[in-house]
Amino acid sequence: MQELIGILEAVITGRGTPWVKAEDFKRCTEQFAKRRRLNVDDAVLRQMVEKKQIVYCDGHFTLPRIALAENIIANNVVRILSVLPQYVAESVIQKRIDEYEQKNGIKLDPMQRAAVVIAVKNNFCIITGGPGTGKTSVIKAITYVLKDLFPGKTIGFAAPTGKAAKRINESTGEEARTFNSMLCIGVDTYSPTTISYDTMFGDEFSMCDLFLSGALFASVQTGHRLVISGDVDQLASVGPGCVLNDLIESGVVPTVMLTKTFRQDNSSVLFENIQRIRTGRHDLLEGPDFRLIRADGADPMRQLMECYKETVCEAGGVYQTGCLIPFRRQGTLCTNAFNNAAQTRFNRSAGIVLGGMTYKVNSPVIQLVNRNEVSNGEIGRVAAAEKGTVTVRYGSTEVAYTESDAYQISLAYAISIHKSQGSEYPAALVAITREHRSMLNRNILYTGITRAKKKAVLFYDPEALEQAVTTDGGKTRLSMLARKLAYATEKYQLIKKSA
Repeated sequence: MQELIGILEAVITGRGTPWVKAEDFKRCTEQFAKRRRLNVDDAVLRQMVEKKQIVYCDGHFTLPRIALAENIIANNVVRILSVLPQYVAESVIQKRIDEYEQKNGIKLDPMQRAAVVIAVKNNFCIITGGPGTGKTSVIKAITYVLKDLFPGKTIGFAAPTGKAAKRINESTGEEARTFNSMLCIGVDTYSPTTISYDTMFGDEFSMCDLFLSGALFASVQTGHRLVISGDVDQLASVGPGCVLNDLIESGVVPTVMLTKTFRQDNSSVLFENIQRIRTGRHDLLEGPDFRLIRADGADPMRQLMECYKETVCEAGGVYQTGCLIPFRRQGTLCTNAFNNAAQTRFNRSAGIVLGGMTYKVNSPVIQLVNRNEVSNGEIGRVAAAEKGTVTVRYGSTEVAYTESDAYQISLAYAISIHKSQGSEYPAALVAITREHRSMLNRNILYTGITRAKKKAVLFYDPEALEQAVTTDGGKTRLSMLARKLAYATEKYQLIKKSA
């Protein structure tokens, strides 16, 4: 029944979970059948499984394309790992690391050095860790060592979003592209081109869903190298899956977990609270670099606006402050409502209305989609607003918007926590209240707080904070990928032994 397939599709899309528990799916189908006065029982579902309209495994249902995507990932991960790169003695690698440190005036810690060694000795590895743990330093060191050991071999860099790709370029000096651009795939297109690079780096991999991950892994040539990095505690991908987490949990892919932070002092309250949030604790501390402000409930928007004003003054300006809220449109405390109120209060100049939103000169603006001149997620400043056109300056680039493309931008006094992923601010003001409860989990709070480089301010009510830290967003996604990775690896090893 096509309607039942649509129900399963809606649950998977809404929750981001690749698989749905049988009892949950049956409950949804029973509600649908009751409204339509239909008889939907186990026999109907078995028939759908037999016809390959849906897939059943160990008390869970999914769609054929989800199961296929997991299979593609598992098979290609094993394929990439099946060939070892050219042997290089560890002593040689360590010597190259020493040279890198001397030339760049830095000192890698033991785990960072271990990550470089593992990347050189394997054709697939994962570098994971929280923000500020030196993942970028490791990538730069690996790049140096590979270029020195294998001159003439090509190296490529990519990330899920244009904004993340731009950050790779800024932090490493290497050109980077989005995965979609590199693979020549579009929305719902699953025919990637082969990657020609001998070594491929993929950053911010926690943002990659099943389909993008499958396309990437399938495109890596046998005998070529893939290094992916990301933070498993950040927000999961928008699309279905928790690929980075599954890859690590499977134990199949060589992985280095970086734990020492270089962004904050390990003795800072901000660092301590980040660790508490990661482990599900809500007894957060206050200190010089972490402030807790409890919402009084009477007028949270007014109270948050006062917090924002103080934070901006302390940080040195709007562009040094990230005000991060879970919702963009929903509820009274969302980014759209906050942005309109903030612009009215802090920018008294005249403006024009474009796409239903007022823009004034010097107001901050965020780009919401990729375009040739600017990447999705970049923050700019309104340079001009007149005659039906808003001109926004992003660094040295100016982009003019009219009514036809006004949907591409929004005010950015505050942005959603999802949009902040991959960004850093000297100061971050994170707001979570009970009206955000449908989206609150540990991952979204962790992502918001870890955007802060120097200071974080948490505007909260106790109920919202407790829900956020005690709800592991990643655990709500049910996956078979780790199991399939283990099975594919075991099958490959058996075939290898019998050959």
